Amino acid sequence: MVTSQIPVLDLKREILDQAQLVLKKTLAEAKARAEDAREAATHEENRPENDKDMRSTEASYIARGMAERIAAMERGLAKLSSLQLLSFPDGKQIAVSALVTLEHDGAASSYLLVAEPGGLAMEVRGERYATLATTSPLGRALLGQREGDEVSAGPKAHVYEIVRVR
Repeated sequence: MVTSQIPVLDLKREILDQAQLVLKKTLAEAKARAEDAREAATHEENRPENDKDMRSTEASYIARGMAERIAAMERGLAKLSSLQLLSFPDGKQIAVSALVTLEHDGAASSYLLVAEPGGLAMEVRGERYATLATTSPLGRALLGQREGDEVSAGPKAHVYEIVRVR
């Protein structure tokens, strides 16, 4: 089935569900790595042999960083789970939950605009989508724009044409 024939809110729901699955998988992997890092930080082989030995300190930094990353992913999952999907009739300004198709250098990409987390890629009904956070340069540039507008974002100031907003 061609995605243009799918009711847009159903398509958004499928994209959102897939994004949550991607994030849950990433979260599970991160939790396993965090447990490994925690064990390394407390392992007897990492006990300092003298006052210059930093093995346990370095291992604890890694464990703490992993814990912070996991907390951020859990917050992102909660935000995705509570996202209210809206309709965007012709001419409506882009806001969170808009499904936006952009064109840059002749290539089109489709994004579901979310508060966070961005960068989750998935395939739904044979087409590629990604989440785009409103905190990213491109996400910020899209807010308030409309279909047909052009936005510029990124360190190299790429220009994107907004070809579709749903």
